[in-house]
Amino acid sequence: MKWRRGETLGVGASGMVSLALVDDQATFDHDLPCVMALKSAPLSKSGSICRERRHLNRFKGCPHVVRCFGSDTTTEEGEDWYNLFLEYASGSSLFDRIRRLGKGGLPESEARRYTKSILLGLNHVHKPGYVHCDIKPHNVVLVESESEVIKSPMNLNGKRERVEKEHTAKIADFGVAMKAGKRTKDEERSKGKLRE
Repeated sequence: MKWRRGETLGVGASGMVSLALVDDQATFDHDLPCVMALKSAPLSKSGSICRERRHLNRFKGCPHVVRCFGSDTTTEEGEDWYNLFLEYASGSSLFDRIRRLGKGGLPESEARRYTKSILLGLNHVHKPGYVHCDIKPHNVVLVESESEVIKSPMNLNGKRERVEKEHTAKIADFGVAMKAGKRTKDEERSKGKLRE
Protein backbone atom coordinates (compact mmCIF):
# COMPACT_ATOMS: atom_id res chain seq x y z
CA MET A 1 0.00 0.00 0.00
CA LYS A 2 1.36 3.44 -0.94
CA TRP A 3 0.49 6.07 1.61
CA ARG A 4 1.67 9.44 2.85
CA ARG A 5 1.66 11.00 6.28
CA GLY A 6 -0.95 13.72 6.73
CA GLU A 7 -1.72 16.19 9.47
CA THR A 8 -0.45 15.43 12.98
CA LEU A 9 -3.41 14.74 15.27
CA GLY A 10 -1.53 14.45 18.55
CA VAL A 11 1.68 13.54 20.33
CA GLY A 12 1.79 11.25 23.35
CA ALA A 13 4.20 9.30 25.51
CA SER A 14 4.37 6.36 23.11
CA GLY A 15 4.64 8.30 19.84
CA MET A 16 2.73 10.58 17.55
CA VAL A 17 -0.60 10.11 15.80
CA SER A 18 -1.24 11.53 12.35
CA LEU A 19 -3.45 10.86 9.36
CA ALA A 20 -2.38 8.26 6.82
CA LEU A 21 -3.68 9.03 3.34
CA VAL A 22 -3.61 6.46 0.55
CA ASP A 23 -1.68 7.78 -2.48
CA ASP A 24 -2.31 5.19 -5.15
CA GLN A 25 -6.03 4.34 -5.44
CA ALA A 26 -5.34 1.85 -8.26
CA THR A 27 -3.31 -0.46 -6.02
CA PHE A 28 -5.37 0.29 -2.93
CA ASP A 29 -6.89 -2.64 -1.03
CA HIS A 30 -10.58 -1.71 -0.97
CA ASP A 31 -11.11 -3.60 2.29
CA LEU A 32 -9.16 -0.79 3.95
CA PRO A 33 -10.33 2.79 4.43
CA CYS A 34 -8.57 5.45 2.34
CA VAL A 35 -7.96 7.54 5.50
CA MET A 36 -6.56 5.95 8.65
CA ALA A 37 -4.97 7.09 11.89
CA LEU A 38 -1.25 6.40 11.97
CA LYS A 39 0.49 5.86 15.30
CA SER A 40 4.26 6.17 14.82
CA ALA A 41 7.42 6.08 16.90
CA PRO A 42 11.12 5.76 16.17
CA LEU A 43 11.86 2.05 15.77
CA SER A 44 14.18 2.13 18.80
CA LYS A 45 11.29 3.42 20.98
CA SER A 46 8.39 1.47 19.46
CA GLY A 47 7.94 -1.27 22.09
CA SER A 48 4.63 0.09 23.36
CA ILE A 49 3.17 0.43 19.84
CA CYS A 50 4.34 -3.11 18.92
CA ARG A 51 2.62 -4.45 22.07
CA GLU A 52 -0.49 -2.50 21.13
CA ARG A 53 -0.61 -4.19 17.72
CA ARG A 54 -0.34 -7.66 19.31
CA HIS A 55 -3.20 -6.83 21.69
CA LEU A 56 -5.39 -5.35 18.96
CA ASN A 57 -4.90 -8.53 16.91
CA ARG A 58 -6.23 -10.51 19.90
CA PHE A 59 -9.39 -8.38 20.02
CA LYS A 60 -9.98 -8.28 16.27
CA GLY A 61 -13.64 -8.31 15.35
CA CYS A 62 -14.90 -6.53 18.46
CA PRO A 63 -16.95 -3.51 17.33
CA HIS A 64 -16.11 -1.70 20.58
CA VAL A 65 -12.31 -1.81 20.16
CA VAL A 66 -10.53 0.38 17.62
CA ARG A 67 -9.60 -1.59 14.48
CA CYS A 68 -5.99 -2.21 13.46
CA PHE A 69 -5.15 -2.49 9.76
CA GLY A 70 -1.51 -3.59 10.08
CA SER A 71 1.87 -1.95 10.37
CA ASP A 72 5.02 -1.15 8.47
CA THR A 73 8.38 0.55 8.90
CA THR A 74 9.65 3.59 7.06
CA THR A 75 12.83 5.62 6.97
CA GLU A 76 12.18 9.33 7.36
CA GLU A 77 14.97 11.90 7.52
CA GLY A 78 17.50 9.12 8.17
CA GLU A 79 15.55 7.55 11.08
CA ASP A 80 13.63 4.25 11.04
CA TRP A 81 10.01 4.52 12.19
CA TYR A 82 7.43 1.88 13.17
CA ASN A 83 3.94 2.78 11.91
CA LEU A 84 0.66 1.28 13.11
CA PHE A 85 -2.44 1.82 10.93
CA LEU A 86 -5.61 2.29 13.00
CA GLU A 87 -9.24 3.14 12.45
CA TYR A 88 -9.63 6.92 12.11
CA ALA A 89 -11.75 8.51 14.83
CA SER A 90 -13.40 11.49 13.15
CA GLY A 91 -15.04 12.42 16.47
CA SER A 92 -11.65 12.60 18.22
CA SER A 93 -11.54 11.29 21.81
CA LEU A 94 -14.25 11.16 24.46
CA PHE A 95 -12.12 13.61 26.46
CA ASP A 96 -12.22 16.13 23.58
CA ARG A 97 -15.99 15.67 23.23
CA ILE A 98 -16.59 16.31 26.94
CA ARG A 99 -14.29 19.34 26.90
CA ARG A 100 -16.06 20.83 23.84
CA LEU A 101 -19.45 20.52 25.55
CA GLY A 102 -18.24 22.40 28.62
CA LYS A 103 -20.02 22.48 31.97
CA GLY A 104 -23.23 20.94 30.63
CA GLY A 105 -21.43 17.66 29.96
CA LEU A 106 -22.62 14.89 27.68
CA PRO A 107 -26.32 14.57 26.95
CA GLU A 108 -27.71 11.62 28.91
CA SER A 109 -28.51 9.56 25.79
CA GLU A 110 -24.95 10.01 24.50
CA ALA A 111 -23.43 9.14 27.88
CA ARG A 112 -25.54 5.95 28.05
CA ARG A 113 -24.57 4.92 24.50
CA TYR A 114 -20.84 5.51 25.07
CA THR A 115 -20.89 3.78 28.46
CA LYS A 116 -22.56 0.73 26.95
CA SER A 117 -19.93 0.56 24.17
CA ILE A 118 -17.08 0.88 26.64
CA LEU A 119 -18.49 -1.84 28.92
CA LEU A 120 -19.06 -4.21 25.97
CA GLY A 121 -15.49 -3.55 24.82
CA LEU A 122 -14.07 -4.19 28.28
CA ASN A 123 -16.08 -7.40 28.52
CA HIS A 124 -14.53 -8.55 25.22
CA VAL A 125 -11.02 -7.68 26.50
CA HIS A 126 -11.56 -9.35 29.89
CA LYS A 127 -13.01 -12.64 28.58
CA PRO A 128 -9.62 -14.02 27.42
CA GLY A 129 -8.03 -12.66 30.62
CA TYR A 130 -6.59 -9.31 29.54
CA VAL A 131 -6.76 -5.93 31.30
CA HIS A 132 -6.51 -2.56 29.49
CA CYS A 133 -4.83 -0.84 32.48
CA ASP A 134 -5.43 2.73 31.22
CA ILE A 135 -9.16 3.34 30.65
CA LYS A 136 -9.86 7.07 30.62
CA PRO A 137 -11.69 9.47 28.29
CA HIS A 138 -8.42 10.18 26.43
CA ASN A 139 -8.25 6.48 25.42
CA VAL A 140 -11.81 6.17 24.17
CA VAL A 141 -12.21 7.36 20.58
CA LEU A 142 -15.37 8.32 18.75
CA VAL A 143 -15.65 6.66 15.35
CA GLU A 144 -18.31 7.80 12.90
CA SER A 145 -20.83 5.13 12.03
CA GLU A 146 -24.14 5.01 10.25
CA SER A 147 -26.89 4.34 12.70
CA GLU A 148 -29.77 2.16 11.69
CA VAL A 149 -32.59 4.44 10.64
CA ILE A 150 -35.87 3.16 11.93
CA LYS A 151 -39.19 4.80 11.13
CA SER A 152 -37.53 7.61 9.18
CA PRO A 153 -39.81 9.28 6.63
CA MET A 154 -39.68 8.14 3.00
CA ASN A 155 -39.47 10.51 0.06
CA LEU A 156 -41.62 10.32 -3.07
CA ASN A 157 -39.27 7.71 -4.59
CA GLY A 158 -39.90 5.34 -1.70
CA LYS A 159 -36.43 5.84 -0.21
CA ARG A 160 -35.54 6.88 3.29
CA GLU A 161 -34.77 10.58 3.42
CA ARG A 162 -31.83 10.57 5.77
CA VAL A 163 -29.24 8.39 7.37
CA GLU A 164 -28.18 9.79 10.71
CA LYS A 165 -24.49 9.91 11.42
CA GLU A 166 -23.49 9.22 14.98
CA HIS A 167 -20.30 8.25 16.73
CA THR A 168 -19.54 4.92 18.35
CA ALA A 169 -17.21 4.88 21.36
CA LYS A 170 -14.29 2.47 20.91
CA ILE A 171 -11.51 1.57 23.31
CA ALA A 172 -8.05 2.54 22.04
CA ASP A 173 -4.43 2.71 23.24
CA PHE A 174 -3.56 -0.81 24.37
CA GLY A 175 0.15 -0.03 24.88
CA VAL A 176 0.12 -0.91 28.59
CA ALA A 177 -2.50 -3.69 28.46
CA MET A 178 -1.49 -7.04 29.92
CA LYS A 179 -2.66 -10.51 30.78
CA ALA A 180 -4.37 -10.49 34.19
CA GLY A 181 -2.12 -11.80 36.95
CA LYS A 182 1.07 -11.13 35.01
CA ARG A 183 3.50 -8.92 36.89
CA THR A 184 5.26 -5.96 35.31
CA LYS A 185 9.08 -5.72 35.39
CA ASP A 186 8.82 -2.98 38.06
CA GLU A 187 6.63 -5.20 40.26
CA GLU A 188 9.08 -8.11 39.86
CA ARG A 189 12.01 -5.86 40.84
CA SER A 190 10.24 -4.49 43.94
CA LYS A 191 9.15 -8.03 44.93
CA GLY A 192 12.77 -9.17 44.71
CA LYS A 193 13.95 -6.26 46.87
CA LEU A 194 11.39 -7.10 49.58
CA ARG A 195 12.82 -10.63 49.85
CA GLU A 196 16.37 -9.33 50.43
